[in-house]
Amino acid sequence: QDEARELHDSLVEEVDEGRAAGHSLAEEEAIAPLTGKKPQTGFHGFFRRVSVTVTCVMILTFMSLWQYVSLAVRRTLDDFSNLNKPSFAVEVLTAAARSIVYPPMICCL
Repeated sequence: QDEARELHDSLVEEVDEGRAAGHSLAEEEAIAPLTGKKPQTGFHGFFRRVSVTVTCVMILTFMSLWQYVSLAVRRTLDDFSNLNKPSFAVEVLTAAARSIVYPPMICCL
């Protein structure tokens, strides 16, 4: 009984101070009737926003990845089609793949 009361008191203090993210949902549900507060579901910790620079680098990186994957798929389709020369789509994707190399590198500068 005393241990439960001590646990309750310590949890109530932490809930009131906003540090309850480290406790399990079961512990928060146990003290919810005593505090009158609903238990938090999920993780409500502090996260900083992702910077614009990181977002830009990630978008450009995924674009270049998509470009190379689409080029590989189209080249594979041309190989299965038994074409003697690259199709127009492969030529366009190859030119795009040559130009997509530079933006992620420039972002890292």
